[in-house]
Amino acid sequence: MKFKSVVILSIVMAVAGAALFAFLQFRNEDQPDRELGAYFLEGLPANKINSIEIKSKDGAVSLKKSDSEWVVTDRYNYPAQFSKISGLVRKLKDLKVGRRFEASEGSLERLSLYSPDDPQAPDKAEGTRIELKDEKGNLLSGIVLGKVRKSGPDRNISDGHYVIRDGAPDIYLVDKHFEYLDKAPSEWLEKELVKVEQKDIKEIVCLDNKKVLFSLRKQKEGEDFRLSPMRKGEKVKEQAVKRLSTAISSLRLEDVADPGLPLKDTGIDETPDLEFRLFNGMVYRLLPGKSVADEDGFYLRIVVSCQKKPVTENKATGDKGSEEEGAEAEKLEEDTLPRSEQLRKRFSPWTFKISKWQYESFITEKDELFETPEDKKKEGA
Repeated sequence: MKFKSVVILSIVMAVAGAALFAFLQFRNEDQPDRELGAYFLEGLPANKINSIEIKSKDGAVSLKKSDSEWVVTDRYNYPAQFSKISGLVRKLKDLKVGRRFEASEGSLERLSLYSPDDPQAPDKAEGTRIELKDEKGNLLSGIVLGKVRKSGPDRNISDGHYVIRDGAPDIYLVDKHFEYLDKAPSEWLEKELVKVEQKDIKEIVCLDNKKVLFSLRKQKEGEDFRLSPMRKGEKVKEQAVKRLSTAISSLRLEDVADPGLPLKDTGIDETPDLEFRLFNGMVYRLLPGKSVADEDGFYLRIVVSCQKKPVTENKATGDKGSEEEGAEAEKLEEDTLPRSEQLRKRFSPWTFKISKWQYESFITEKDELFETPEDKKKEGA
């Protein structure tokens, strides 16, 4: 064979070899390329999810769908925030793949992708495990969240999360992060308790064993509160009245106590109560207790009832009430009574834990509603 032919053959073989190598590389990387931008949990049957468990070394929470609502099983089946749960499911369902690579012991440890249930996990290498199950307890999906991917000049921008699926050989980088995913059961509770505007309150009464200590009352809607009883020379501290009258404008819980906790341990039967009576007949009775041991909070119970509007009677004719009063009574029957009964059932089993600043809004000492000499000096200055 001539030298020229040998050179040509060598070139042809080299080109063929390069082409073969490129083809093999393409074939090996074909699957990851096709997965780039695909949904990480494609086909997840979100409508079949009946329970969610979140576990990490820092805490764990179990959420379950009951007959009518989602509850936090770690908190005695107290109602959970549905919007927060649906937001988590939607976020999981919308995750898209940004990168995929083979998992190894080194990468699992470096990215904290060991399951928190794994007794063989190296120190500080555990991630957060999320389990989604159906009504029968069958696992729909199980994933472990590892470290958050950081970017930017100072590596302080969270723009993705390293995750791994149960039994999968690969680690994925997805396009969303779960850096602030709550693992404490109390953070998943439905926090809102009472939301009543000041303008809707007709009267606030402070009671100690049914004895009225003081009351704040409006003669009609739109007026200011008047404190009773008042002594000559006393001046109401407007800021204190405002604080008390807005105490239930956005009343939220921090946690719930064990329903089996004895009443004597809460101190609720030792302190005065506050009744917030609304123009529509609804009555919210708040029973503040003592501080929670080892926590920065206080106990509280809520009792809801409905105060029926008295109907006047014309003694001459025997007619009971005017047409307007009849309409108000009918509206009360249709709206307020069912709502008050619904809230009564919701609150009656529970003792709540509320924050210190909300507790301090429940003024039960009448003297706190009056200006002191020090207040007058400050006002003059």
